[in-house]
Amino acid sequence: FTSSGSVYSSIHGFSQEEIKEKLLAFPGGSIDLLKQDSGIAVLTINNPPRMNAFSGAMMVDLEEKVTQLENWTDGKGVIVQGAAQTFCSGSDLNAVRAMLPLISVALVEGNALGGGAELTTACDFR
Repeated sequence: FTSSGSVYSSIHGFSQEEIKEKLLAFPGGSIDLLKQDSGIAVLTINNPPRMNAFSGAMMVDLEEKVTQLENWTDGKGVIVQGAAQTFCSGSDLNAVRAMLPLISVALVEGNALGGGAELTTACDFR
């Protein structure tokens, strides 16, 4: 998200509020922010049952927490961590997959790294 909206909104014609509403349909987890008097903040990705995968609601929460950090005049730094011994397993694609009524096949040729690897796991067959 940006002050003028997201790339997605400019391409697909959705407003920032419409995008937030759609993301909030996928609940679970939280993004926790602790601002310390020292000027150091701790941002915790907190969704242990899903190995700290981002839900739609968490994406909205993250945007709000980043805005808070941008406006924190006493801030000097931020530590980003995951809860319960896991940093983050990416996005929780189960909700997206559940909405897709088609059988999905990932035809992987070459490398599938990072988000690409994650996308393959959301498909029914690889």
